Amino acid sequence: RMLIPTPTPTQLASANSRAIKKRITANKFSKYASNSRELLWRRLVEVNSPWLDFAALMSIGGMHLNEIEHTTFKRQGDCLELIVLGVNIGLTKGQPSRTLLFSNDGSPEFAHLFSKSTETHQTPLLLSVSKDYTTAFSAALTRAGKKVFPKSLPDMTGLVYRHAFASDLKAERVHRDVLATALGQCVSKATCRWGWSTSGIARNHLVSAVATRLIKQTHAAEYPLNRYGTSGKMRAG
Repeated sequence: RMLIPTPTPTQLASANSRAIKKRITANKFSKYASNSRELLWRRLVEVNSPWLDFAALMSIGGMHLNEIEHTTFKRQGDCLELIVLGVNIGLTKGQPSRTLLFSNDGSPEFAHLFSKSTETHQTPLLLSVSKDYTTAFSAALTRAGKKVFPKSLPDMTGLVYRHAFASDLKAERVHRDVLATALGQCVSKATCRWGWSTSGIARNHLVSAVATRLIKQTHAAEYPLNRYGTSGKMRAG
């Protein structure tokens, strides 16, 4: 029987502290401008960035940066279906696979992916400019961010997309199980680390979210289903 080491209180406190700092950093972009993702997208298009597929996928689907190469997308009527294979999966960590269906939210990122999609699953354009595409993509976002945002803001990274995605779903008051599923988590409390409802935009673009594992309830019994009220939208399969 495999023994799983239990984190010490100090390790847990340190991890929570890092998560909070990252969330605060990501939130600064939403505070600067509610359309910060649109501003960044315009800059990437302006310089004819080769990373448009990546930026569009992260803006729409909020996956981890290292999950992009394991993501496929296709048309489903007027919607986009994304299948994301998780990485760094543990016995109690992550989702091996999740399928997300998005309606058209009017964003240029959706239009970009929809125009490239077919009725069979496709992979994003993967570049051979670097073995570590995550570093190259992050560097491209940082360069674009420096041209768009004031110097007072931190460097733009892919993490900002993921926090913004979570913030949008929280602003929509989705059920916490749907949020955890969409983020590729398998425990409900992990949703606390991502985004704020006050900095999100209720785009109502997530039609459904289905994942391999059921969400384990790790909140206290009295914890509200969506943290912002007594009930939430149940849209998980």
